[in-house]
Amino acid sequence: MSLSDAFYVGLCVFIAVVSLRVLRSGPERAAWRRVVGSVSGLGSMSLLAVFLLIGLADSVHLAQTAGSGQGASILDELLRFVSDRGDPSTNPVAAIMLEQSFKGVRSAWLVGLAGLVAWLPLTILAGVYAGLAGGLPGRGGAAACAVFDAIPTVLLLVVLVFVAQPLIAVVAEHFPGPTSASEARLLVICAILGFVRTPALCRQVQARTARFMASDAVAAARCVGVSDAQLVRTRLLPEIVALALMALATAFPVLILVEALLSYLGMGLDPVTRSLGTVLSDALALAATEPGGGDVLLAALVPLGLMVAAASLFAFSVHAAFGRARR
Repeated sequence: MSLSDAFYVGLCVFIAVVSLRVLRSGPERAAWRRVVGSVSGLGSMSLLAVFLLIGLADSVHLAQTAGSGQGASILDELLRFVSDRGDPSTNPVAAIMLEQSFKGVRSAWLVGLAGLVAWLPLTILAGVYAGLAGGLPGRGGAAACAVFDAIPTVLLLVVLVFVAQPLIAVVAEHFPGPTSASEARLLVICAILGFVRTPALCRQVQARTARFMASDAVAAARCVGVSDAQLVRTRLLPEIVALALMALATAFPVLILVEALLSYLGMGLDPVTRSLGTVLSDALALAATEPGGGDVLLAALVPLGLMVAAASLFAFSVHAAFGRARR
């Protein structure tokens, strides 16, 4: 199992654990149950779960019967099985493009969510510290986050990807095999995409922490001997976790589209790593020359469109439920 496969499996475990916890306990569980209870929330979650399983099937590899190294993934075997029993009249180029689109789902999950999840603990700690400290540290942290958040996302990503080229080369030295460069590029871009969304979340956490510490409830708790550490752990942290989950839901479709755009322009993932952006680029090139070009283009667009639509609808359902809970 490669490092990116391990990250994907870890992401699936994170999603499963968080889903169970927020639905079973916590002050915001009623809002999350409202998300699951709505048609849009349940439908988008179901579709996202299907895409998550597709990516997981592409991250679990079968052992090779001969030789060493990594065998074909479960998704590869399923696609081969479907292809062998497919309709002979099906456009073969469109079928191949659809298979490549499914192979790009794993990359979409990694670049859209894994990088941001990896930055999440540090982001929350920085926001809480700035909110508790106040004064110069608080104002300085807020100003730094505001500056980064004001830079257009695509422009910031292009600059960071360009600056990170030496880092990608250094990381690639630790990955043996012919796919070392593509694996390293995938992991570095995941980290970069996650980083560009952290300033906005950090500023939200800081503001929420400052408001909480200035509230009358905190002043009353201090009068009866409750420490600030206990208040943060029992009262503030659950609210911040809910805030972070809302930020993850909002950022996910945006990062998928941004990475697809960068890969389409040749500045994203390595072509060896299947991406929904590179698949779309290949489909556009083939649609102009192959018969049935519309089918080829549709095969590349459907998985990307469905995934972004489901993620966007889920984010809308989350914000609607939490907005109703706070009225």
